[in-house]
Amino acid sequence: MLRFKLFGIEIRLNFLFFAVLTVILLTDQTGIPVWALIASCIHECGHMVAFFCFHQTPRLISFELGGIRMQGQRMEQLKTWQEAVILLAGSGVNFLVSFLHLAVQQNLFASIHLLIGCFNLLPVKSLDGGKLLELLFQCIFPFHLAYRSVQICSWGFCLLLLIFGGYLAYYLNFTLLAFGIYLLISLLAEHRKRA
Repeated sequence: MLRFKLFGIEIRLNFLFFAVLTVILLTDQTGIPVWALIASCIHECGHMVAFFCFHQTPRLISFELGGIRMQGQRMEQLKTWQEAVILLAGSGVNFLVSFLHLAVQQNLFASIHLLIGCFNLLPVKSLDGGKLLELLFQCIFPFHLAYRSVQICSWGFCLLLLIFGGYLAYYLNFTLLAFGIYLLISLLAEHRKRA
């Protein structure tokens, strides 16, 4: 893993993230992964702008096999609604860009933004949707029960994606199965960090 600081922000570059990205970009002939990478960067910029709006500075930006992760310096000072806004900002920007691209008839790029925005809102712990679910559960339940509930939702949703993805793979559509495997890897990485 390569680590360095840029404007006071720690940047971590995991070799596996770039290895998988390189394989995808080299084997693809559609150009869609490049557009998806651009949409993902725009998604992360949405989070970054929300950080700055609440006078937060990201302390860490980590490029991992499970995706790109950002952590703030003083997150404990934020109110729950502010954390929720930061988590929703990425998908919100994707939905806005999707709408703007539909207005000028660029359907492919609009669709990619829409998919990236929706994908990040899935109720899986390693994604924004799972973190939003955890915030909601922490408002209702004690911490340990909220944590356990999000874990159950995350693993259950991932299992459903793998089952339906396996079914669609029988008909030579591997997209959902690939998403399920990606989420499984990100959940395992999240679990390993907690251990």
